[in-house]
Amino acid sequence: MSKGSDRDNHKPSFSAMDRRSAIKTSLAGAAAAGAAFQPKVLGFVQPRKNLSGDGTGIFAVTPSSGTLCSGVQIRGRGFGLDPANIHCTSYPGDLHFQTATCDDQRILTQIRFGHTQTNNALNVSLGQGAYATPSEFPTNLTPYGRFWAWRSNNSARYLAAAPFVFQPSNTLEPGELRVHGADFTNGALSLYLTLPFNDDCCRHCPAGTFIGWSFYVSDTDRTNQLAAQGQFFVEVEVNGTELLNALGAVVVSTVRSMTGVALTRSVTETSETTARLTLSRPGFNYSLGSLGVRINHFGRTMDCGPIDSQSFDTQSIASLGAAPPSSSINACDSASIAPCDSQSIDMDFPDFLFQ
Repeated sequence: MSKGSDRDNHKPSFSAMDRRSAIKTSLAGAAAAGAAFQPKVLGFVQPRKNLSGDGTGIFAVTPSSGTLCSGVQIRGRGFGLDPANIHCTSYPGDLHFQTATCDDQRILTQIRFGHTQTNNALNVSLGQGAYATPSEFPTNLTPYGRFWAWRSNNSARYLAAAPFVFQPSNTLEPGELRVHGADFTNGALSLYLTLPFNDDCCRHCPAGTFIGWSFYVSDTDRTNQLAAQGQFFVEVEVNGTELLNALGAVVVSTVRSMTGVALTRSVTETSETTARLTLSRPGFNYSLGSLGVRINHFGRTMDCGPIDSQSFDTQSIASLGAAPPSSSINACDSASIAPCDSQSIDMDFPDFLFQ
């Protein structure tokens, strides 16, 4: 018989057999030859809750509660390597975080703004974000530290399985006022500001007043999200309406400069001491989120210090490989995780900001 015929009459190869039959044939042949089998457990797969189909998601949040300036570690998979692209919050968006650093399996973040006690699951959304220092600012405003803005891009969003408890601090610094706006009407977010301050000092903000703010809005299904944070000093005396005009202009310019999204703003004086700032995006209907503002007429900046990585585990922040921003959004000249060496941006403000 020819060699070609031998090949034609050969037993079917493993590739032509189903996989189970192939395994049986292989094991039977090895056993007949006297092979000894010593199975070993090389590892195991622990089931995880709240994972997407590709195995990404949040595994754990440590600790399970916190207050302003508390550091929080989020363990999971699929976070990416750029902290600017990560937004953390809790439903419905009343809790504002600032991500200090991350690798693909860990996020270290810090609570920066919160209004009332909440007991909701943390949400991590991926998108496109950037850190930058404004290169141009109105003459009567001075930026402090780096600014951040972020937008979702139909990217992944992960929800923790267990709730996170936030307990707000009831202690105010001298000269401090905290304002929280979460009033949504016709898709627009509004914040009301009422002076005087907590110590009945002023119906106007004196020159040197410090403003720290954090902005977040989303539609109901969180497919369109926007977030931004920044801090600045007001170098002239202003009333409530003028202060909200300044704040609105800074928020709008920050978002536009770093995300390309054009927001609109309006300020209405509702009484001698009360004014309302409204932020909206034409064609979009936002219903979740808030604008947190911290005002200090003594010019004191926010006191949150850097997150101590060692309090979570032995892995150093510096070993993560990412180039993290300062964990204190305010402090370019204080102890921070990384120097304030981000790029500068031009921010488009009206010529007469307070008119």
